[in-house]
Amino acid sequence: MNNIRNYQSYKWNEALDSPHVLAGNGYFDLLKKCINRKSNGIIESFDMRLLNCAIRGGSVEMFSYLFDLQQLERRIEIKSPQYFPNELLANASQCGRLDIVQFLLDRITEYLWDFNYALAQAPFSGDLSVLKFFSDPKYARFYQPRTNYGEVFNSAARSGNIAMIEWLVENRSQGLEKSNMLLAAISGKQLETIEYLLRNHHSLFDKKSPEYLRVVTHEHNSSIETFKLFYDQGFACSDTVFRNATISGNLPLLKWLHSNTTYKCTDSMYLASDYNYFDILKWLNENRSGEGCSYNEMDVAATNGNLEIVRFLHQNRSEGCSYNAFDGAAENGHLHVVQWLYANRTNEGFSVGTIDQVAMKGHHQVVEWLELNTTQRCSRDILEYVVEEGHLGMLIYCHERNGDNNHYRFSEDTMDVAISRGHLHMAKWLHANRTEGCTPAAFLNAIRSDTDRTDIIEWIFENRTEYSLELVDLDDSVQFVLCRNNHRILTWLLERVSYTAENLRDYINIMDSYYPTFIESIDVLNHYLQKCELSKQIKIHEITLD
Repeated sequence: MNNIRNYQSYKWNEALDSPHVLAGNGYFDLLKKCINRKSNGIIESFDMRLLNCAIRGGSVEMFSYLFDLQQLERRIEIKSPQYFPNELLANASQCGRLDIVQFLLDRITEYLWDFNYALAQAPFSGDLSVLKFFSDPKYARFYQPRTNYGEVFNSAARSGNIAMIEWLVENRSQGLEKSNMLLAAISGKQLETIEYLLRNHHSLFDKKSPEYLRVVTHEHNSSIETFKLFYDQGFACSDTVFRNATISGNLPLLKWLHSNTTYKCTDSMYLASDYNYFDILKWLNENRSGEGCSYNEMDVAATNGNLEIVRFLHQNRSEGCSYNAFDGAAENGHLHVVQWLYANRTNEGFSVGTIDQVAMKGHHQVVEWLELNTTQRCSRDILEYVVEEGHLGMLIYCHERNGDNNHYRFSEDTMDVAISRGHLHMAKWLHANRTEGCTPAAFLNAIRSDTDRTDIIEWIFENRTEYSLELVDLDDSVQFVLCRNNHRILTWLLERVSYTAENLRDYINIMDSYYPTFIESIDVLNHYLQKCELSKQIKIHEITLD
């Protein structure tokens, strides 16, 4: 399946398991099945992305389904999150979805809509009727004060819609004088619109400002025609124009500036090396080598892993490099560059302790090469840092070279650290390949994490024996997860630890008083309160029958 807007491809089985893909491509029935399969028909938390996917590719019926499923009217009442209705309205405007715009206005009647924001997105729809809708005077009450009314003009220019610009000038001119349409058209690479604005709205811009040509040269691969259009009409040009063109990687523009102007830049070769512009670097070396070059060029190229530039500088320049080239290449995992430097640059080398930095970043192949070919050795305490960062390959490397003396100091703390950092893949590997295990604190720390660690909690529960549920302080743990809205962990706890209806009512009162926006956790508590009361009623009924 292809998502045309985002240029992403999905296998059909992947699409069936992704609510966002299904919504964005209009598969309403499959979306409902996917949601029911994943969470019994309940979206676990507010999902703005899913709503926006439905706006882009779904029906009004799909959007209405998600609107109700995510309890949006309830969220609006408690302002959680505060601005999402206007975000939805603006996205519907941008996508040309007047049907969803009308749905939102019909369903959300008591809300401070910001039509200025939605109007500013309308030109991107390419639909003049959307622009006219949000410009209708009957919606004047929805226009917020202190808003930049010129933004809609900028959007029309950025999208290259001259017809919309002309309609706005004729029918909704407020904000025209404060707009920056010319800059917007430049950013959007809309040459036809630029020419139109230069002909018809020259009073809106100041040729003395260097901003226009600065933006032109900053845009990647901006055409020479666009630059010359401004330059020939006398727009101010900054002294940094050559530098800006280098940063944007625009070799044709650099050649034109070289032939037709006297602008200079003392760090162009460094910039070309840093941005990996090999063609520009070669051209600069052949045509403007007098502007300067230093060892920094090779250093940054090596750090970026660009061996082509490193070789070119080595063969065509005399500045060489520094130890930063070796360290940077190694720390970024560029083994091929490390090997080439070691073989061809004999005056430099690695700084002390580089190997530990490489290990901390998980580049175990580089670590292995360094230990085989240099005197560098990893510190004995490197394991903790490796586990903290979640580098499984480096963990395995340490395990294979640990020896009988436990050189890298594996212990219970190793799995504890992996669990505390949320690295379940490392905990699983340690469980399968080491014998140290973990401590009871690992389970408690997973429950008391600031992020959702339900998958880790379930794995420990099923695979490790260092803890028992009796160690869990229900009241303390529940209150901890409640104040962080970790509703999945809350559900896991309430499924496995005994509680009373009185406990649950107390928690609900706390949430209503202090965390009213955490509706996911509140709903979980109410669900288990109902189960508790139903269970009590069943027991009473059984006693009565007896």
